[in-house]
Amino acid sequence: MAWLFLLVAGLCEIAWAIGLKYTEGFSRLLPTIGTVAAMVASIGCLGLALQLPFVEISESMGNHDSKIVDADSVD
Repeated sequence: MAWLFLLVAGLCEIAWAIGLKYTEGFSRLLPTIGTVAAMVASIGCLGLALQLPFVEISESMGNHDSKIVDADSVD
């Protein structure tokens, strides 16, 4: 779930960076509202992603130590 929030935060970062072009110095109302909303959503999603517990790949795939083969032991 944390990765999903991180992905959405990244997409919001892209959206507000592009939105800055259309605000024309924050003089156009609708693009300005959209850009500021994307900025707030980006920071919010990033904050949520940092609060959730992070599951490492090794933990999500389980402990398969018995299946690991040492390269030196293979003939």
